[in-house]
Amino acid sequence: MGAQLKEVSFGLDNFGKPKMLSIKESIVQVIMNVLFMKPGCFPSMPWIGINIKSYLYMMEDEIDIDTLKSDIYEQCSAVIKYVEIDSVEAYFTSANGSAVLIINIPITISNNSFDCTIGFTKDSSDSNVKYNFQLEARKAS
Repeated sequence: MGAQLKEVSFGLDNFGKPKMLSIKESIVQVIMNVLFMKPGCFPSMPWIGINIKSYLYMMEDEIDIDTLKSDIYEQCSAVIKYVEIDSVEAYFTSANGSAVLIINIPITISNNSFDCTIGFTKDSSDSNVKYNFQLEARKAS
């Protein structure tokens, strides 16, 4: 595997220096960037960008979940070369009367396996995307 890069957040640490994210937090940050970007935003890789917001407005319509899963797998694998991404899961469910898109990305880095699960929905005004994520270690099988 290649070098593991850490992302810098907009916050400052206790010493007034830019806060460095952990490896796992950095991976999640890159995944979130890929999910929210539109194709063409990354000049050296113009095909990168899922535009997840567009999927949230198509929830009532038929969405090709298999294409979405394939796009997430291919794009995240291309951008985060130092991790192994297993089979991506994506499905719609309902919570509090709202449609929710759940994406689970199983990740392995340096023999450390964890699941990155992200939930997306629209806010009550239908103009903003709300999301949350969870990282959970996978048990050895």
